[in-house]
Amino acid sequence: MRPGKSVETPTPLVGREELFAELTAALAEPPGIVVLTGPAGAGRSAVVGELARRPLPGGRPVLTGRCGGGGRGFPLGAVVDALAPAAELLLGAALPPVTGALHGLLPELSGQLPPPPPSAELHLVFRGLTALLAELRPVLVIEDLHAADPLTVRLLRHLAARPPATTRLVLTSRRSPAAELTLAGILAEARCPVTELPVEPLTPAQLALLPGHSGAPLAEVLRRTAGLPGLATALLAGPPAALPDSLPPAARRELLGRFSELTATAQQLVRAAAVLDSPVTAATLAAVAGLTPAESAAALPLATEAGLLADHPDGTVAPSHPLARAAAAELTAPEHRRRLHLRAARRLRTGPDRAPLAELARHHRLAASPLWPQYAEAAADEAARAGRGAEAVELLDAAARAATGGRRARLALKLSRAALTGRPGPGTVPFLHEVLAEQPAPTALRGELRLNTGMLLRNQAGAGAAGREEIAEAIPDLTGRPELAARAMSALAIPSVSGWPFRRHLQWLDRSQELATAIGDADTRIAVQANRVSTLMFIADPAAWTAVQELPAEAASPAARLHLTRANANLAHACVVLGHPHAAARFLARVDELLAEGADSPYYRGLAHTARLLLDWTGGRWEDLDARAAAAAADYADLPDLAAEATLLRGLHALAAGRTGTARQYLTQAQHTVRQDTGMVTAAAAGALARLELAAGRPSRAWAHTRPALDALRRIEAWVWASELVPAAVQSLAALGDLPAARALTAEFTAGLADRDAPGALAALATCRALLPTSPEHGTEHGTEPEPGTDPGTDLWTEAEHAWAAADRPYEQARARLARGRRSLTTGQDAAPDLLAALDRFTALGATWDTTLIRTLLRDHGITPPTRGGRRPYGDTLSPREREIAELAATGLRNAEIAERLVLSHRTVEHHVANAMRKLSVPSRAALAPALTAEG
Repeated sequence: MRPGKSVETPTPLVGREELFAELTAALAEPPGIVVLTGPAGAGRSAVVGELARRPLPGGRPVLTGRCGGGGRGFPLGAVVDALAPAAELLLGAALPPVTGALHGLLPELSGQLPPPPPSAELHLVFRGLTALLAELRPVLVIEDLHAADPLTVRLLRHLAARPPATTRLVLTSRRSPAAELTLAGILAEARCPVTELPVEPLTPAQLALLPGHSGAPLAEVLRRTAGLPGLATALLAGPPAALPDSLPPAARRELLGRFSELTATAQQLVRAAAVLDSPVTAATLAAVAGLTPAESAAALPLATEAGLLADHPDGTVAPSHPLARAAAAELTAPEHRRRLHLRAARRLRTGPDRAPLAELARHHRLAASPLWPQYAEAAADEAARAGRGAEAVELLDAAARAATGGRRARLALKLSRAALTGRPGPGTVPFLHEVLAEQPAPTALRGELRLNTGMLLRNQAGAGAAGREEIAEAIPDLTGRPELAARAMSALAIPSVSGWPFRRHLQWLDRSQELATAIGDADTRIAVQANRVSTLMFIADPAAWTAVQELPAEAASPAARLHLTRANANLAHACVVLGHPHAAARFLARVDELLAEGADSPYYRGLAHTARLLLDWTGGRWEDLDARAAAAAADYADLPDLAAEATLLRGLHALAAGRTGTARQYLTQAQHTVRQDTGMVTAAAAGALARLELAAGRPSRAWAHTRPALDALRRIEAWVWASELVPAAVQSLAALGDLPAARALTAEFTAGLADRDAPGALAALATCRALLPTSPEHGTEHGTEPEPGTDPGTDLWTEAEHAWAAADRPYEQARARLARGRRSLTTGQDAAPDLLAALDRFTALGATWDTTLIRTLLRDHGITPPTRGGRRPYGDTLSPREREIAELAATGLRNAEIAERLVLSHRTVEHHVANAMRKLSVPSRAALAPALTAEG
């Protein structure tokens, strides 16, 4: 291989089999010419290279040569390279005398060529080459025709006009106007069939066939590589499901090879394009590169032909894909890069390519210009006015950290404002604390900065107690600013599990309302309104609905739009918890409208996202819920409360599906993750864990799960949030035989719901009453069944079922129907209608745990359920339950330990372990682990 040639990364012939079949079909009958054209890196070499690896009909040889790039190739170099290895193919051949003209061109064949003629004129050389090809009968492949020297082009025109009857000619070329003219001149002389085959970048479907694609985000691969197979293969060569942030070595070699072919001016254009963030006109690119228009016009075709720059239909130019940008940036010295960024900042300030302030700030920053903080601040102000909080946070964070003195404090304040609706990084709050501590600031500035820092701690960071303390500490510094003081007090009014009793939160709400009349700023008034309506809804105060009507129907400013988005997201969350699903759906629809209108807040968007997931759970819309919750938990890993809600849903879903071990893991994780809980996670996780223990016949453990959560809700008087918790606690106490405590808890629950608008909690209260005997002489079942109520009547369970239906909780409604059927079994009444109705509802939901329980009850009592297709036949494949148990057995757990963990009988575990060993063909439990790994 000669120096200076680009090397296309060898790639598997993936997604090209059809193209290769067309190529081989076109070569079936000589003579003929096949032309493959495509952008740089599209894989032309991979396609024609396969000709040498797959035997051709008749055993015809494939001879390949590559044209030199950038004018550095010697005359006829590609043809010489192709024919040099032909000596072995000519052993014993009697070559025509005219081939003697090739002695000077092909010294490797001098021992086999006839004597040279008196003079080796060019026409004799061409005739000699034609005769030699006729003897070899090859497929002659000439690659990179776009870089061919003039003499090679003349030879190809000669061969096209006088094709040897036994020769097939394959030409490959990048696409460019110059290359098209060269090809047109050759093909115009053709006296044989011509087949043109375009080689296009890979489609997403073809990318999915590449090695290493499994789990990788193919849309991102397509974006970063433009579908070029060599680059895509290099990008996918790392760990599964991960794409490298840096330039992969194979991609680096290919792109740097193309870059090395360019002239110095073309290289400068590529470097300039790499520092620009968006497509620009050719004039702007030339100015940033420091070239004259004429120099740029001559160099631009070379860079586009090399596949490093791309011409867009609107006349603008940009790097052809992000990897090309990365390669060019890597080849630009830091000082040179700073000069390019400074030129870009100056050029993009005006003119047809005028850039947004944020882009100008970026260029000034990367140019180490002293003006960049000013541009960053101006760009952040523009973003904040437009409601683009995330963009403002990024700009202000960098600018504030670089500033000093009073400017640092002022920028920190702006950063804290933007961060309230954006998604600040983990270092934002520590930096704000640093600014608060490092120098005295004006009282008003310090008060607002502390207020915002407190709200960030409470919301995004999930540090509720610390956030409340920070907000309370800010209030004395806000004496002269009643609008901010009212906002601080209304923020302290919003309750949480880690907060104060509801009555204290209401005291802060009252104080904020006393200052509300002094608020002149419309945006701040809406902020206080948003806090007020959120507080009233979270505590289920009937006055919340009036407060909702008082919210403005339209937003008069971007700030007001964000406050309304926050209010509606909070209202949706509260309504899901309280049991107002239709209202929750309306509030979420309003959030969607506000986001569509430009309320750009990643945090509020996430708040609405998890509220929608919770609403789907309570409403029984469970299709793909676990996958959606898993994605949300990953997306919001830096937002503890949102991650906790998503993880809770995964636990609840796993429990309903009968994956009890997984359920325990997720429910416990949610409890440990949540920080600023406003009603769902603490109660629901504890209640579900208690249900799991009750099903295993361990009421003392169930009570141990519910007691801390009860104490937390009791301390803050948050009985309206206890719909998932109190029934499990009452059931635990009843199963323990402590009926007085169960009755006392039910009475306390009743008192806590007085004058509260919480349908979900009221349905839970109906369940608690149904769980208790109506008189002391009635006993209580202490068995392992989930609903051990013993009242001989069914009216209370009917009330509970209707109450859950009113709250649109189909799962809880079905559980009440099941309990009524179980009660009928104990009293000798006909339980079949209730049990079968509950079975239908659980089956529709996908609640495998509950359907299994009902089918067991039906079988034990001689009731035959209707056939519904039967259990899925797994054959010799492990069922999900068998795999779960086998994986636990592979860790060394004994059957009894597995039974306890999964709430199963010892016999069931023994049966599943035996089945798994049989299906995996292993002789012992010790052999399970490698067999499971091999099975995947």
